[in-house]
Amino acid sequence: MLLSFKRVVPRALWLFLGRCRLRISHAVNITYLARLLSFYNAHLVQIGAGASSLDQRMPHPEGFHYMVSRLRKSYKGHISLYEPNPANLSKLTDSWCKCYFNVSIYREAVSLNEVGSLKFFYHDDDAPHFQCSSIDPDHVLRHHPQASFHDLRTFIACSSTLEMILSRELNLNNTLLFLALDVEGLDFSICAQIFKSDYLSQILGFSVEILNMSNDEYSQLCQLALANGFCNVGVGLDFHCWDRLFIRTTYSRCSPLLSFLAKTLLVDHKPTLR
Repeated sequence: MLLSFKRVVPRALWLFLGRCRLRISHAVNITYLARLLSFYNAHLVQIGAGASSLDQRMPHPEGFHYMVSRLRKSYKGHISLYEPNPANLSKLTDSWCKCYFNVSIYREAVSLNEVGSLKFFYHDDDAPHFQCSSIDPDHVLRHHPQASFHDLRTFIACSSTLEMILSRELNLNNTLLFLALDVEGLDFSICAQIFKSDYLSQILGFSVEILNMSNDEYSQLCQLALANGFCNVGVGLDFHCWDRLFIRTTYSRCSPLLSFLAKTLLVDHKPTLR
């Protein structure tokens, strides 16, 4: 029994310290990012906004909404939110109605190469906000392994490619842009399109959920980011620490102290599927 206790305590302590490191890294990066975006008045675009801070199943604040609340009041940029699921639009609107910044909400999805409409799949057990809805039914079934394809429900949403969204947003706001991405099942593919975009030079950075990426995809993402002048700052917006934050190296020196702390606390491993 004593031997078992000696094995359990170090492991429990290690897990506790690991969680503390993630939380500290998240807090540092949120502060770092809010200061950076305020300094440059960057245009903010969230794709996959969900129900934002009014998601009843979230034990923590919604990361993007929380980061915006940390922006300086002098911030003069614009915020655009994209959410395809009609079930979330009311809560999403209520969540942002008291925001004193300029906010636009679109019921629209991002697609890889299709313009028009997309069919999304979801499962009733994911109610009320259907966080795992996706154009890929296999992605939904991974989160509901006891279900079959016939158990899934669908809805239709209009869609645009990432390039079209960037063109629209940057033509309206000729400035730097920051992307917050939560596109269930398409995260790596959409990120890969960032580096092929004609607007790449105007993208200050992006935060993306890596939970559903394979190890190879995450490794490729880090290599693509580095090759295109972005640095992996570590934990991104999500309070579960499932996101990773990439900032263009040119702009990452806005706050040397916070930049140093973020890199010191860099968490580079990939989380496992929830």
